[in-house]
Amino acid sequence: EVRSGSIVPVSLAVDGKGWDVIPTRTALLLAERHSVDKLLLPTSVNSSGRGPLFSSVLRSAFRFKVSCCSAQDTLQQQRAALQEFTQEWYRFSTNVLMPILRDGIRDNNGDNFIRVWYQGSDFQEFEVKEALSGDFALAIVSLLSVFLYLLLHTRSLLLSLMGPVIALLSVPLTYVACAALFGATTVSFANFLSLFLIVGFGADVLFVYTDFWRESKFKVGIEDDALRLAWTFE
Repeated sequence: EVRSGSIVPVSLAVDGKGWDVIPTRTALLLAERHSVDKLLLPTSVNSSGRGPLFSSVLRSAFRFKVSCCSAQDTLQQQRAALQEFTQEWYRFSTNVLMPILRDGIRDNNGDNFIRVWYQGSDFQEFEVKEALSGDFALAIVSLLSVFLYLLLHTRSLLLSLMGPVIALLSVPLTYVACAALFGATTVSFANFLSLFLIVGFGADVLFVYTDFWRESKFKVGIEDDALRLAWTFE
C-alpha cells in the first residue's frame, strides 16, 4: 500500500496479486508468523537463521471450503447436496487435478523438472476406483474366456451359464449375511477384486463336479442316476 504523493510503500499485502516476488526469507518469516511453516517446509529449514537457505522439498497446501446446505434444509436435501458435491469433487479430481499432479512439471526437453507427491481428501479412494475400473474390463474378458472353456469342456450351455452366475451370487449373499449377522452395511470398492477369484473358483468347482459325474458311470453304472449323484457328492 502506497500513500498519496509517495512512492514508498507503508504496508505489504501478501495476497498473491502483486507483480513482484517477495524475498525468500520474508516468505519464510510470514509462514512462521501464521503458524504454517511446519505445514509447508521441511523440519530442516530454519527460517529465522542467518545461514543460506536450501531445500529440495517444498509443500503447498490448498484448502477448499464450500457451503453445501443450511440448517433449514431437510436431511434428505442435505444428503442430496453433499452427494452432488462429492460427485463434482470426484470428477474435478480425476479429470483435471490428478492428471496434472501425476505429470509433474517438465522442462523444455520434456523431462520431469519437479516431481509432485500429492495427497488430498478421498484421493486414495479415487485412485483405487480408477484402477479397479480398468480391471473390470479384464474381469469381463476373463469371464468370457471361462465361459467358452466351460462350454467346450461340459458341452452344456446351461452349466456354462449358471456356473459363473451362481458363483457371482456369492457377492450379494455375503453382503446380506454380514448385514444381518454383524450389522455391516458398507462395502469397500476394493472388495470387487474378489471377482477374479470368484470366477476362477467357480469354474474349478464346476469342473470337479462334472468330471466326477462322468466318472460315476464307470463306478456305479449308468442306469441309476441317484447312485451316481450320491457317489459324485461323496
